[in-house]
Amino acid sequence: MVIETKRMLLIPYTIEQMHVALRDPAGAAQRIGARVCKPDYLERFARARIYSAKIHIMEADPDSWLFATYWQMVLKDTHSIAGEIGFKGPPVKGEVELGYGTHEFYRNRGYMTEAVSALCQFACSQNSALILRVMAATEKRNYASQRVLEKCGFLCKKHQKGLLIWFFEKLPGKAE
Repeated sequence: MVIETKRMLLIPYTIEQMHVALRDPAGAAQRIGARVCKPDYLERFARARIYSAKIHIMEADPDSWLFATYWQMVLKDTHSIAGEIGFKGPPVKGEVELGYGTHEFYRNRGYMTEAVSALCQFACSQNSALILRVMAATEKRNYASQRVLEKCGFLCKKHQKGLLIWFFEKLPGKAE
């Protein structure tokens, strides 16, 4: 499964690739024909914690792996990974939560807007999963992330513990 956008391929890591990415991010990227940016120490620590949690979800529910994995944002022209995007687990009551991050070098170029839009379309087209809306949270001062969500049709509906909670709602009878 690969999602193609104008400038990128969104490629989901399989559970095996997630395991490889824990110890060797460059090796995991190479397995999908891409190159990874070199993460700093703090990013690697956070990545290990998040990847471990995602692997746990994928092992518990193998049929829903596309909603637990990270999708790599592979640029078509350079084969570089510009960032990652993914859901935080399978749908619950018709809703999935979205998370994402862009490598610093690739920020402010519209890549994340392109990826969020594509992954929302993917989620809302999954009839078997009955996804009615996509949720995302941003820090109150993360204006760049808020702008991405606004451009993709999300609406801010809640303020909660220093976060803004955003929703993208599927129109009845329509795959967005």
